[in-house]
Amino acid sequence: MNIKFNRFEINVKSALALNNRVLIHGLPGVGKTQFCYRFCKKSKKIYTFIDCEYDGIFLKKIYDLIPSGNFKDEFMKLCGIMETNVENAIIVVENIECSEFFCEKIYSRLRDLGFTLMMTMRVKNSFVSDIVNDNTVCVLRPSTFFDILRNAKQHKYIEMLIAHTGLLTRLPSLYHNDFSKEYEAFLSYGGLPNAYRTYINKSLTFEELKNVHESQYIYALEKLLEHSDLDELNRQYCRQVCNSVLKQMLDSDYYRFNFSNIRKGATMKIYGQAINFLIENNFLIKINKIDDERFFILYFYDSGVLYDKLLQLSNSSMDETVLEHILYIVKRNRIANELIDSNMSLYYWKSDYAAFIDFVVKNKNNTYACKIAEKDDVRCRSLDVYAAENINVTSVIISGRNFDKQNRKVYLPDYAIACIDEILV
Repeated sequence: MNIKFNRFEINVKSALALNNRVLIHGLPGVGKTQFCYRFCKKSKKIYTFIDCEYDGIFLKKIYDLIPSGNFKDEFMKLCGIMETNVENAIIVVENIECSEFFCEKIYSRLRDLGFTLMMTMRVKNSFVSDIVNDNTVCVLRPSTFFDILRNAKQHKYIEMLIAHTGLLTRLPSLYHNDFSKEYEAFLSYGGLPNAYRTYINKSLTFEELKNVHESQYIYALEKLLEHSDLDELNRQYCRQVCNSVLKQMLDSDYYRFNFSNIRKGATMKIYGQAINFLIENNFLIKINKIDDERFFILYFYDSGVLYDKLLQLSNSSMDETVLEHILYIVKRNRIANELIDSNMSLYYWKSDYAAFIDFVVKNKNNTYACKIAEKDDVRCRSLDVYAAENINVTSVIISGRNFDKQNRKVYLPDYAIACIDEILV
């Protein structure tokens, strides 16, 4: 269990064991600083934090030490570290993309002296290109439902879900209902720690919770653009692409990203740089059509913002049909989050008619067709169409239904998405 659900921490430890430094990449608000702090506390080593966005004067003081004949000792004294053995100290350098000064003048000095370096960045730019090439980059993504359970020390529930997913045995109704309610709440506050902490620490109305996501969405996007290498035109294109994705998600036939929904005459040639930037910096996820990579669907890394933005755009928050579709889209987005970080190939499939498979997962010689049930009807005829055209396919239906396996179809409840790879073997 620990190996499976602490994969990011294991990757960081492996990187530090390899060359004593690691570069952590993730969205604003995803929890990079919080992770570094917890990691340092658990290591029981001396540590210090330097923020390249706000500590410019401090960085200049470090640079002024370089000509001295005893840089290591002077640097540690400046940082308030009284231990002269570099092996007992961790230097956490945050937001390195904000400081050309650190990247060009200070990084190589700290690296060559053997300091343990944990560096964070929100966006890739020209300042960090050499550091990216010189380090293991570990991407920190929004929390999963199981991350929330683990942080709440509900390890027995994680073990329970893993076991039932692997065996495809039904959970007792009481547990199934409790998990379903918790997962629906999780979908509403999404995977970013800031929204989650606000959710559990305050008694919020739904309108107030929406405001949390609105501010987080705008902050994250603008922080990415602020320190990017994009010109102002492509920054505006990024905003237009994100707004277009939100609008297209409301379409009942969102089976591919449609450039014409941005504006008349929009093409990949015009918007390709903006889309690639958003994908490379973990703001958007791109899933290609399995038989034609000219077509693709875009999703967001944070699913919490979708409730807010989609309800705003729908102008019909009391319509039950609209709410059902929004919940379906949020679930699609969450599953894309869960699957994109795996070692499996991920696509979607659309027939010439109405059949549609949300996710086609290819793992070694096996293929898994995953369909999310939008309504109470969980027969999902699209799976039959796909299976008829492809051999050796396992059909997976993701819905509010308890664990089950019938007629060569696997039924996986929404809340067990985080351990979906238990059946992908």
